[in-house]
Amino acid sequence: MFFYLKTLLPGLGFWDTGEFQTIAYTLDIAHPTGYPTYILLGKAFIYFCPIKSVAWRMNFLSSLLVASSCLFLTFILYIFSKNYFLSVFGGLIFGFNKIVWEIALRADPHSLHLFFTSIFLLLLLQIIVKKKNKLFLVAAFLLGLALGNHLLSLFFLPLFFSTFAFQARKRHLWRLVGYSLLFFTLGLSVYLLLPITAVKKPPLTVDYSLADWSGLIRHIIGKDFQGLMKNWTKESFYQSLLYYLEISKTLIPFYGLIIVLIGMISAFKTQIKFNLLLLWLFCLTLGFGLRYQNAALDRYFIPSLFIITIWLINGLCFLKFIFSHFLEKIRLRFFLFPAYLLMIFLFFIFLLSKVKLNYKKVDQSNNNSASIFAQTTFNNIDQNGVIISWWSYSTPLWYLQKVEGIRKDIKIFNLSHHQWEPKINQEINNRPVYLIEKIDLKDPNFQLKQVGNIYQVIKTNGD
Repeated sequence: MFFYLKTLLPGLGFWDTGEFQTIAYTLDIAHPTGYPTYILLGKAFIYFCPIKSVAWRMNFLSSLLVASSCLFLTFILYIFSKNYFLSVFGGLIFGFNKIVWEIALRADPHSLHLFFTSIFLLLLLQIIVKKKNKLFLVAAFLLGLALGNHLLSLFFLPLFFSTFAFQARKRHLWRLVGYSLLFFTLGLSVYLLLPITAVKKPPLTVDYSLADWSGLIRHIIGKDFQGLMKNWTKESFYQSLLYYLEISKTLIPFYGLIIVLIGMISAFKTQIKFNLLLLWLFCLTLGFGLRYQNAALDRYFIPSLFIITIWLINGLCFLKFIFSHFLEKIRLRFFLFPAYLLMIFLFFIFLLSKVKLNYKKVDQSNNNSASIFAQTTFNNIDQNGVIISWWSYSTPLWYLQKVEGIRKDIKIFNLSHHQWEPKINQEINNRPVYLIEKIDLKDPNFQLKQVGNIYQVIKTNGD
């Protein structure tokens, strides 16, 4: 938390960050799939954490969620290894991973998805190891909430049912099924936020209504994004796999994957049921990531890095056991203590190098670019003007207007570039029209005049 707060984005952000900083406050409808769990949690957090700006609070929420995920990972590692040092070490190297660290610094539903991943796996492990079947009800409720945050949580379903098959006793089966279904439905009911909100507010980003079933289902399943899953992330499967291997190197060096493999194999002897769940979740999330095309794809691989960390620490514990057994066999047990001290020293150096390497890469503490951009843009627009923008730039403008109440006289249109000129034709005779960036206009009667950081559309009438 110390390092996350030192590097935290101090306020407003571009892209999805600005959107979630806005709608958690206004309770508007987010882009598909709606993210109602994240929005409601953000709304509550904004209310109960009345310090600094709304934007900062949403960024801070991500830090809390990711730091908590590292804590839950540490608990999982200790149940596996019974080794305090290696468990804490595993939680720290995961938390200081560049990709994980990045989502801890800005408003992002992936921070909540990581939180649900960590606590869900911890609950399943408790059910399997300590036979706490009553935790199924908690897991079912969290599963519903997790699906209300991100559809990647669909991959939790086979894990839940498999654990149920492992543990449930026949005489309690139907009662447990009934209660679990009830708690799951209760968690999933967060999606009622979308149709309720749609009665009074149209979605910010889509042109269909969520007040009818077809529009609501289209939004929840993210149908508009399904076209991004038709091809490999890169040019081919091989290139996509190489891309993932580069991502995994942000967690551990390439040779460390050998220890990961050892840890995965050895876990089949110590925790075979839970290890099967880990392997299943790893394959599902990795398979999805390799078949998805997104501007910020690294976030979708975080759950797989979470699982790799579990196998890595399990592998280190296995090697530690082999080393100890070898020294005892050759009657050099007195070397164990200095060897452990050396191991602690090397791990500490590795951790420090990780922090030093990633700190400057992720540091957002002086990043005020979105706030400066949005305020400058509004300052350059005449009274009752129109600004035509696209996604990344629209969200900080929404924040200033909807959260801070600045320049409510301005109309903000979030459109694709091919829609800009038709919108100019609709608005030019009634209000001053500005574009967020310069484009080539087909109509010779339109000219662009730069006004600060934006462009005003001037109608020449053929003169």
